[in-house]
Amino acid sequence: MTAPRQPIRIERHHGPHSYVAYAGKTVVGHAVAGLDSRDVFCIRNVVVRETHRRRGVATALYREIELQSGKQLVPAISLSIDGFEFWKRFRPEAVANDLRHRRDELMGLKVLKRDRLATIIVVGAGVVTARYDDATERVNSETCIHARDLDQALAAGSARAMEVAMAEAAAAASSSAAQAVGNQAARLVDAANDSQIPLRLARRAPGL
Repeated sequence: MTAPRQPIRIERHHGPHSYVAYAGKTVVGHAVAGLDSRDVFCIRNVVVRETHRRRGVATALYREIELQSGKQLVPAISLSIDGFEFWKRFRPEAVANDLRHRRDELMGLKVLKRDRLATIIVVGAGVVTARYDDATERVNSETCIHARDLDQALAAGSARAMEVAMAEAAAAASSSAAQAVGNQAARLVDAANDSQIPLRLARRAPGL
């Protein structure tokens, strides 16, 4: 059920970068910012009441944190899908290099890692997960490739996949040719039997 719209009020909570969002007297959101492992200022945790989502609550919290801290927020390194969608609206240039912009393009493509072909199955913010094509067990069947290495892995994967496809095509052609020769021989033997021609003469027929 959607709650009636009310003005959003932001107040500082416990801690230097902790804020609470109110709609009237109701708490509708909470956000905490701080430095992450990269030593950059980002949101460490944010929660918005379900009935008040998509109403500017998170935006109001983020803007108040930036205003009071005098620092510009940076997307978290473990940005969720919901967080990614929020940042595309809040400050799109901050997630311009997020690999999830290319998700539809990347899913299912081949990459080469440790000289093994793998298929991309998950696209994250700065990392893709790929499953090795030759994996026979779940243990060590997947690998991760960072954005900085992705283009090289894709190029190598495309080249290796082409080599494999050409080798399989050549093997199939060779098998088909051998099968065709075998079929021709069988037809000639059948013809020899049907016409009562001695088999030794049939084997000398042209094309055998």
